This record gives sequence, structure tokens and C-alpha cells, in this order.
Amino acid sequence: MSRSRPALALAALLVAAAGSAGAQVSGTNILEFQNGNIPFTLPENRWDLYEQLNLEYRREKLQLGLRFESDRSSDDSYPYDLVTQRFAAWSTDDLRFRVGNFYSILGRGLLHRSFELPGVVLDQPGLRSRYAPSRDVDGALVEARHGRVAALALAGSANVGNTSPGLEPVGLERYSGEILGGQVAVEFAGGGQVGAGYLRDTGGGATSREYGTGFAAIDLLQLAGVSAVSLPVYLEQAIGQADFGDWWRFDTGEGTPHALYAAANLIVGGWALSAEWKDYHRFRLGTNDPPSLVREQSWPLLNRATHVLDADTEQGFQLE
Repeated sequence: MSRSRPALALAALLVAAAGSAGAQVSGTNILEFQNGNIPFTLPENRWDLYEQLNLEYRREKLQLGLRFESDRSSDDSYPYDLVTQRFAAWSTDDLRFRVGNFYSILGRGLLHRSFELPGVVLDQPGLRSRYAPSRDVDGALVEARHGRVAALALAGSANVGNTSPGLEPVGLERYSGEILGGQVAVEFAGGGQVGAGYLRDTGGGATSREYGTGFAAIDLLQLAGVSAVSLPVYLEQAIGQADFGDWWRFDTGEGTPHALYAAANLIVGGWALSAEWKDYHRFRLGTNDPPSLVREQSWPLLNRATHVLDADTEQGFQLE
């Protein structure tokens, strides 16, 4: 396809730029071939070839990057050769600015969390087009820190991460709507932190939705000067389409979209006891990812049935 030529040209430019003093180019490539088909589906020897190339260029405070993806199959199911991500970033010790594709998080993910699953390749259900699941944002991100105060602001078009780039020519766009948000957090003694965040989401339509969150964290024992035992505690509440009074009263009625998450950990040497609690109602925003309270364990039997969070209606607690 025509977009593959700019990808190769830009890749060659990054490699050539690495010859300058202090510059570094790094890259990774995934190439996956599979042969076979779904049971009782013809042809039995269907093949698919997927490739993903990631390149990064670094020089002092500047960072450039791109991702090129390609998918081909014997039945020619939605083939593509596309630059699916590109970005430019500039950073110092206290300031970071990035344009293009980026990942970020507000609080613990109640309002927003963009992320990727490195090395994972999925097959679009029913359409047989392979792609890398990546819930990113295409826009701008600014992060700043001054002493104990940290701030973050983001804006752009969000990708839910469940659509193959090969489906864009038939009208299934990966990025839709606009999000605008940010947060401010202040750190204090005892490993403590208090902060607030805001998100406005158009969701691809003309009507925007607004959400606010407040969070606090502290280690009570560290604050008291105890070092042998730790007791970090975290609390966050987010509410949608409500005024400040509703948030302050912890209004979690049926008519109010809300998400409430609390966690406490008791840590003594190599032992730890954790307790978490969640209450999510009408809070599936598309690009948020509240804690699920189901651990991704390393033991296969415990992790056989992966829990898929439904933030529209979910309550529960976990002790571990």
C-alpha cells in the first residue's frame, strides 16, 4: 500500500541520524506466521503473516518513534501495510512534552488509562484481520513537576484497542471522539499524596460527558516513624455529570455514575496482607480501566478464567 513507502523512508532516516554524536537508534520486530484454520472451516491450510516494527531515535532531550504494522493472509482478508503509531517527545528532569501517540493514566485508572500489551497479536473476530491491541491516544501529553507538586494534561482522540487497522478502509476507524483531561497531585510526608483529576469525553458524538475524581494515599506507620512495618492506604472516588457537592457527600446513588476504589496493604518483611474494595456503577467509559480486584497470577490454574471487568455494574472486595 502507499503508506508503506513513508514508513520505510522514515525508518531509513532514523538509522542515518544515529550516526550523529550522542544519538541512539533502537528497534524491535515481531514476525508471526501461522498456518491452519478454525475447526470445520475451509480452507484447512489458511495462512497468515503478521509483522510489527518499532523504531526509536534518542538524542539528548529528544525522542522520536514509529510503529509499522503489516498483515497478509492467503484469503486476502483486509490486508494492510500501515504506520500505526508515531510520536515526538521532549523531556527534562521536571517537564515532559509528547505529541502523537502516547499512553497515560489518571489516578488508578478510574477516569482514564491508556496502555498496550507488548508482544500480543489478536485476530479480529469474524473478520480474520490480525493486529496488536493498543489502547493509546493520538494527541498531546504534558507532564510537569515542581517540588512536591506534579501535574498532567492530555488531549486527543482515543483508541479503544479492539479494531484492526485493516478495517479502516471499510469505515471502522480505530480513533473516535475527543478526550480532554488532567490531574494535579501534591506529595507530603509519610509517602502521602492527595490529588484531583478531570476528564471530558465526547465519545464520538456531539454530546460531551464530564467526570471528576479525587484520590488520597498515605502510609500511616511511615508517618509515625515506623520503618519495620508498612501500612499504605489508598482511596479514590470518581463521579460523572455531578456537582462538587455530590462528590463531597460520596453520592453513589443509582442515578449517579460513580466509581469508588479503596486499598490497604500491611507489609512486614517478606509478608504482605492486602485488602481492596470496589463499587463501580455506569462507569464504563471506553478508555478507562478501574482496578478489577482479580490478580493476574503467575500460576496457570489460578489464572485460567481471566476476569473481564464490567464497570457498568460491579461491586466486591478482595483479600490476599
